[in-house]
Amino acid sequence: MASGAVVSRPPSARDPNSSFSGLARSQRRGFWSERRLFQLEAECNEPQNKANPAKQRELYKELLRTGNYSALISRFENQPQLSAASVRYPAAARAEDARRIQQDPESLRAYITALSKDGKIDRLALRVSSIVANTHLYGTAPPLSPAAHAAMLASSGGSAPLPNGGSGAAHASADTDADGARLTGTVSEGREHLVRTNIAEWERALGARLPIAPQPARSTAVSTSASGAFQRRAVSAGARNESLPPHPEGQPIQVVISEAWSWSKFSRKMGSRLLYGVLIMTGLSVVLDQQGVLKSAAMSSGEVEPSSVNQTITFSDVQGVDEAKQELEEIVEFLREPSKFMELGGKLPKGILLYGPPGTGKTHLARAVAGEAGVPFFQMSGSEFDELYVGVGARRVRELFASAKKRAPCIVFIDELDAVGSKRSTKDQSYMRQTLNQLLVELDGFSSTEGVILIAATNTPESLDKALVRPGRFDRLVPVPLPDVKGRTQILKVHMRDVQMAPSVDVEVLARGTPGFSGADLANLINQAAIKASKENSRQVNMSHLEWAKDKIIMGSEKKSAVITEENKRLTAYHEGGHTLAALYTQGAMPLHKVTVIPRGNALGVTVQLPEADKTNHTRKELLAMLDVCMGGRVAEELIFGADEVTTGASSDLQKATSIAREMIMSYGMSDKVGLQSFSQESFEQASSQTRALVEAEVKALLESSYSRTMSLMRTHKEELHRLAKALVEHETLSLDEVKLAIKGADLTKKPADATQASSPQSKPNKAK
Repeated sequence: MASGAVVSRPPSARDPNSSFSGLARSQRRGFWSERRLFQLEAECNEPQNKANPAKQRELYKELLRTGNYSALISRFENQPQLSAASVRYPAAARAEDARRIQQDPESLRAYITALSKDGKIDRLALRVSSIVANTHLYGTAPPLSPAAHAAMLASSGGSAPLPNGGSGAAHASADTDADGARLTGTVSEGREHLVRTNIAEWERALGARLPIAPQPARSTAVSTSASGAFQRRAVSAGARNESLPPHPEGQPIQVVISEAWSWSKFSRKMGSRLLYGVLIMTGLSVVLDQQGVLKSAAMSSGEVEPSSVNQTITFSDVQGVDEAKQELEEIVEFLREPSKFMELGGKLPKGILLYGPPGTGKTHLARAVAGEAGVPFFQMSGSEFDELYVGVGARRVRELFASAKKRAPCIVFIDELDAVGSKRSTKDQSYMRQTLNQLLVELDGFSSTEGVILIAATNTPESLDKALVRPGRFDRLVPVPLPDVKGRTQILKVHMRDVQMAPSVDVEVLARGTPGFSGADLANLINQAAIKASKENSRQVNMSHLEWAKDKIIMGSEKKSAVITEENKRLTAYHEGGHTLAALYTQGAMPLHKVTVIPRGNALGVTVQLPEADKTNHTRKELLAMLDVCMGGRVAEELIFGADEVTTGASSDLQKATSIAREMIMSYGMSDKVGLQSFSQESFEQASSQTRALVEAEVKALLESSYSRTMSLMRTHKEELHRLAKALVEHETLSLDEVKLAIKGADLTKKPADATQASSPQSKPNKAK
């Protein structure tokens, strides 16, 4: 049996004459479909409907719709609803009732479609053969109406299913092309197919077999007649088929089965082709990249070409690094006149390493050398060499030096050299070691007389491999430190060239107020001031704009929109007032610059100290003063609000104080008990427990002594602390002159003409300088 049988029901509820009994029950339908099938079956088995073609037609259509092909075929052929032949119900009457039902066009269409979809090709061919033979030859078959004949041809013309007899078909459609071929689309096992055949070939094949074809069983009455009548009917049938050419006997009838077009099939095919294409392209790109075809073309086209800048940079554009410029001037002379150095046999260094803090102008110096000499400038970063694939970095190093030698004399500049030239380790990846090894080989491979000068820059020269900085490779190390006061003045003047500055701007005062600023910081200061002046619709940048920009860089941006309660603002004012008084009255402290209780950055208030001049060394007195200033905020809170009301605002102050005290003991030898010993972090961890305990005890003693001194100072100047805190709450930001007026009790809204007359009390010898 085919798998497409109707669902089962309890045997007790099944009609003994039902065509569904005994069928396979593997195909489960829905509850309502099963209910309708049983209802239609019961109605068709009623006495008044047993021979009613219209009622039987409804059952056949429902069986076809629900996929019960085997049940449909069995019921159509056997007509089990009709009673068995008897005296009251002769066999001729039963055959006539069965004929009327089987002659119904739609019932016949459903039957032939079920044969097609259930894979019964042999029975389908016999059915078509019998209908065509009886209709065209013998004339004994009951005459079919045009609708029934069209239905039969439409259903049988090309609906030959696949040889595997798949029963999973869901749809079927038939059409006729120009030459009479029948096209039927079926779905078998989830895939759509087209079955193509030609009705004319069926008729020709059947016509060729007519003289020897056996007569059907139900035409026995005709076959017992005279042979002349048989021949007359054959001749008559041949006359009707004269228009059709004879079909060679023994030749097969052509049936073409092909897959039909559908969106699902199209999507699957395109998706698979796209996936295969991506995999092929990926594999091909990996192979070509490993062979160096793709990367070599890309590198040769752009990555190793000299960098072009819109404006040539010279030594006059680089200020604040006079010593570094002197070191590089001889490189410029060599590039201009190489014969001058070759006459005496002198050799210039192959590589020059520029090192220093970020923003000090190392890249500008390298560009200035190329600009002064007028030679090509090749620039690459250390991180540009290495990529995903092993060997790319080494190849790029080779190609960089090969391109530079072709364009000699020239400058090759590698920024952030530590990214590719850091110290080698056995834990490093192989591609990292290959890149560094190739760089070392290239430095050894070219002569200093070729005109290729390698300049590199780094912020951490101590992290470079020793083989890289030995003589003969990077054998000249040029420090580029932070600029001093004179250098900052020169740098500010360079950046002020293209900015409309007010005549009242004093560059030297601004330079003295920016210690520790790099060239990049100073350029940012000028730019921020110009933006501030533009927002205020000012035609020139004045000193107030520059001071605002300086405070923004030092202290951070103001948070005027932050919601601060009066209580927190008052507490912050006393905290910052403690720092201010400690900086003002502690001998050796760095001069006070400004104090504010406006939140800036991550702080609720900031006290800024600026040195009068650049300092490279600090005395023990200055370090102890730093401790006292750090303790000033915590001491002021405890003195005014009590020990139970101190806040977490002094956390960063205590961290800084602890760091300074630890450096004094472990690095500077400023402890009598520990002595003149210096401990690094590693050596301190390896020291004995007694030594570590002694160091910790000395650090604690320094902090406690600083706390005691600061508490004594705050108690002495408690009234001044109150005045200063009140002024900070009212005005929020005070300069040094305003602080001196505030602690005197003066009204800051009415400043005297000469603010310099207000100085710290004469009785205090440790006033601010």
